[in-house]
Amino acid sequence: MAQTARADTPQSAVALEGLYKLDLLSLADGGLQRGGMAMGHLDLKLTVDLEKALGWDGTTVFFNLLHDHGDKFNRDRVGSLTGVSNIEVAVDTERLFQAWIKKEWSDGKYSVLAGLYPIDSEFQVLDTAGIFIHPSHGATGDLSLTRGPSIFNTSAFGVRGKWVSDDQRSYLQAAVLDGIAGDPNQPKGTHMVWGPNDGTMGIVEMGSHPNAAPGQAANAKFAVGIWGYSAWVDDLRDVDARGMPVQRRSAGAYALAEGRLWQGNAGRNLSGFVRYGETDGDSTPIRAIVNTGLVLKAPFGGSQDDALGLGYSRAMVSDKYRTVQQATGRLTTATESVWELSYRIKPTKDLAVQPIVQWIGNPGADASVRDATVAGVRLEVSF
Repeated sequence: MAQTARADTPQSAVALEGLYKLDLLSLADGGLQRGGMAMGHLDLKLTVDLEKALGWDGTTVFFNLLHDHGDKFNRDRVGSLTGVSNIEVAVDTERLFQAWIKKEWSDGKYSVLAGLYPIDSEFQVLDTAGIFIHPSHGATGDLSLTRGPSIFNTSAFGVRGKWVSDDQRSYLQAAVLDGIAGDPNQPKGTHMVWGPNDGTMGIVEMGSHPNAAPGQAANAKFAVGIWGYSAWVDDLRDVDARGMPVQRRSAGAYALAEGRLWQGNAGRNLSGFVRYGETDGDSTPIRAIVNTGLVLKAPFGGSQDDALGLGYSRAMVSDKYRTVQQATGRLTTATESVWELSYRIKPTKDLAVQPIVQWIGNPGADASVRDATVAGVRLEVSF
């Protein structure tokens, strides 16, 4: 991460970080329409340590500006329920994605954060899966398709609290946010609108880093979490005596595990992960989803930043969603699955080149759409 210091603050009180990602993807077979497309993502971050700058103990402010642009590859070419690239967005826009202040006590044992905050920055996180570009390895697909979660690339105002044990091996965190991120009527720009029907969205996660040590990064994690909305939403299928949709509250749970499976020489190691998420299946197309994968660091020697990964996701489609689609004459499948093979190479510290291949079975859970084969490359430049 590049750092810079303002003249009126102590050295390292202000840190700037920039990253640009470019995805060049082509649908080679199946899906909706063959062809290639490009999309880009600019990510600018500013962190200010107010303890160093102003003497405010344990206080940090953070700002994160995004600019997302380009083609809509999944929408126009593939038609997957869970997507293809984690930088594809519905509408090109610039947006203040994060803007929060955090206060820590007791050397970080307790902390509270408030502001524009995406839950997928700290909840449901699988560090091992960070190599993959498929969106389902970020926020789980069942959660991301709910009414308006605070995840990439639209965040909501919220408050997050966290506790970490003295040995840093256990943690408990919870957040409460606006129930609909941004303003659905204004998809461009930054909007904080707490509408009368928004309600709230809450999420709680507890986990363990069993081999954590002070000042060292943990290489294993186990966690479970629950989430839910306070506002009522229409059931996908069920109606009451008046013929109106039955009202439900969306909720779900998840469990995850990741860790190092093998340690070799010269930085070579193998890590794996697995995560399962499930909802009630009443108001979203996906009832449950599983993600799993393996990542081999320094697979062919050389840089320890190089990584080869094989990931798999399987989304189980809601029975109610399938019934509704069948009533319109559209035949659906019970699942949508995705394999991704990815090889991330860092020829320099500021450049990464990542060829990828994806195979998507039953895109969109639509029985009329052939399995899709996607090939492409991601370029990353940090500054």
